[in-house]
Amino acid sequence: MDATARLPKTWRTTDGLPRAAFLLGAGSMVLLLGAIAFARGGLAGCGLLLAATWFATIFHGLGWYLLYGEGADGSTGRGVHTIGASVVLFLAGLVAIAALSPVEMDLLLLAFPYVPLLFAPVVLVHASVFLSLANGLTKGTEGTLVRLGAIALIVPAILGLAGQAAHAAVGAGTLAEALGAEEARQLMLWTFFPYPAGLTVFGYALVWWGTSAHARRSRSEGGPVGAPQGVP
Repeated sequence: MDATARLPKTWRTTDGLPRAAFLLGAGSMVLLLGAIAFARGGLAGCGLLLAATWFATIFHGLGWYLLYGEGADGSTGRGVHTIGASVVLFLAGLVAIAALSPVEMDLLLLAFPYVPLLFAPVVLVHASVFLSLANGLTKGTEGTLVRLGAIALIVPAILGLAGQAAHAAVGAGTLAEALGAEEARQLMLWTFFPYPAGLTVFGYALVWWGTSAHARRSRSEGGPVGAPQGVP
């Protein structure tokens, strides 16, 4: 992963990274609001969840463009490799959903940004990119913020994958019998669908904070937004 996660020069000389993190965070905030509405129940909650799906897709699509598109013409081609990894993992998630939950596939795809098998691999690629960046941010708390943001992305991604795997293995009916209907519902909400996707907002916010601080410092020092040290 490290070979594809390091940043091409075009990423390191623009404000694209803070903007990308902001847009990705905005999309995740929309997902979190949709998740809260869904957890309240009712037809309105389901409608707001679906609306959040498509608004978040727009924000995340713009964030992807800034994160990957601006780096795609780097001399190493790593931007192309990284977005390729995201796409491949997303498609692999679709195949896994079709295999594990064929009956529920149509319903899950209507709210696809919330499905761990679809969002978590992409988020883990983002976390790898941000961890690589953090290694080159050596001044102040910039690198620490970005590193914490990457960790805050990894946690809900892993939680969601584990939760979806557990629900697929055990079954919703079995969980309801063992824990009670309401307890099983709360377990689903927090470990599988839909909260883990929305909780990525905290990771993207920390990455935005750290990269924005680096950009401001670089401008205040009288130069362009420079490359983090140690990132070839």
